[in-house]
Amino acid sequence: MNHIDLGRITQILTYKRPHGSQGVEDLIRDIFAGYTYTTFQDELGADLALVITVGKSKTLFSCHLDTVHHSSGYQTVMWDEGIALFYKEDVNVVPIKGKVPPVLQFGEPLGADDGAGIWLLLNMIDADVPGTYIFHFGEERGGVGSRGMAMFHDDWLAEFDRAIAFDRRDTDNIVTHQMGGRCCSDEFGAALASALNAAQPAFTYQPDDSGVFTDTANYTDLIGECTNVSCGYDREHSPDETLDMEHLSMLRQACIEIKWEELPTVRKPGEVDEEEFKASATGLRSYWTDRYEEVPEDLTKMNYCQLEAWVEAQVLLKDTWKITEALWEALESSRGRFWEA
Repeated sequence: MNHIDLGRITQILTYKRPHGSQGVEDLIRDIFAGYTYTTFQDELGADLALVITVGKSKTLFSCHLDTVHHSSGYQTVMWDEGIALFYKEDVNVVPIKGKVPPVLQFGEPLGADDGAGIWLLLNMIDADVPGTYIFHFGEERGGVGSRGMAMFHDDWLAEFDRAIAFDRRDTDNIVTHQMGGRCCSDEFGAALASALNAAQPAFTYQPDDSGVFTDTANYTDLIGECTNVSCGYDREHSPDETLDMEHLSMLRQACIEIKWEELPTVRKPGEVDEEEFKASATGLRSYWTDRYEEVPEDLTKMNYCQLEAWVEAQVLLKDTWKITEALWEALESSRGRFWEA
């Protein structure tokens, strides 16, 4: 850890940067100073992504610029050298049975989702790793940047064989499915896991079919192999978010060493397996249940992370009617309280 400059990651985590905010503009102004990048826009001139190209490559590396902070500005982050962990000042960093605590306070996150990805991609660029590096706007607002890229820059995206995002919690996932559907082949997932583990013997990466969403999910009709890789943050979207800097630093070195162009390209753009979709969506619900304990289906009893988990599970299982019913019941209940008052 001593040879890693912590200044850049500390600075990145200091910015509170909800989509469309001054915080995003400040990050770009300060962190991207000295880099030559192209800004991709939609037909109305809205920014979709920043792109930096290094050499010739069929690999697209992905992250996103925004966070789920409620307001723009700056924050203080803490660093514990003994456990190589970044966290917020008022956070208890001791895990509870290895899971997210069942009750999380609604508050501002650390922003390692996806500050870790920004830091990693910039370090790969500095090391001259061949590839095209895309920094998306608005991933936390439903992937508005990547959706716009897929709509207005589809021919450009179709030139790539693989799209690899670094926007996943934990330290061992190579995501093979997002939104309940396949995003990369098992062969690709296994090969990438093997390459990372070979580069860093302490790693235990393996294919994982419980992915939720990141920007590469919007590219599966255009690029054959799309994935998302764990980069060391945990408890994202909550004030209890942490970043394992030791893991992220080792991941940086592994990504510099991997021969990305030698990874297999098996899946064809747009391939869909309906049976796999159902199995993956069901598996994702189990994943959320394991992680967040039992998620109640009464909105008034949910904390923020439970509500997020429940909504994502219903969407993936195509049970959106449950969301409608729950919202209607909550509205009816609030109306009743209003009239009673």
